[in-house]
Amino acid sequence: MKDASLVIDPTASPAFPVGDMTNEAEPDPRFTTSLVLDVADVLARHGYPELTSGADLAALRMYLLRFCHIGR
Repeated sequence: MKDASLVIDPTASPAFPVGDMTNEAEPDPRFTTSLVLDVADVLARHGYPELTSGADLAALRMYLLRFCHIGR
């Protein structure tokens, strides 16, 4: 499946990470449990297993946090 509305510019600078949060006084309000659960739902709709344990949820949360804010 190809989405014609998605255009990737190979010369564009990466949008992520958005910052490492080291010097931020407040956590990013966009990074919520709801966000992590939404990503888990998208994965399940694409045929991946549904999250069934807290360990899976914690791991997904850490991977997303690293991707969004740390870049590793």
